[in-house]
Amino acid sequence: MCNGNEIAYSSELKFVGLFIMENLAWNVQTHSLCARLSKVYCMIKSLRDIMSTHMLWSIYFAYFLSRLKYEIIFWGRDGEIIKVFWLQKQVIQLITGVHKPESWRNIFRKFRILTLTSLYILEVL
Repeated sequence: MCNGNEIAYSSELKFVGLFIMENLAWNVQTHSLCARLSKVYCMIKSLRDIMSTHMLWSIYFAYFLSRLKYEIIFWGRDGEIIKVFWLQKQVIQLITGVHKPESWRNIFRKFRILTLTSLYILEVL
């Protein structure tokens, strides 16, 4: 009770766009992030044929990367970030047109993009 109002118990809370669970697991956050990043993927896919590659990169940096970096210091060590990294690779593959590269590392280096793991390490440092 607080000021005569009953406060309901909840095992998770959304605070400033970040899902916080009582056991500090971040799987709800990564699922929510994957859903939002999938929408950006669909947006880029639908715009791919009518926009230049430069504009697609602008959309990637504005919508996709900004969502990746938001509060990554909290959820970046979650075991399910592999799904988020897979989405990042799919979007880059969509923009660049590269199909099944021999090494994703070379693709990230060529386009000077940080991987999800590199973004996490940069934020921690």
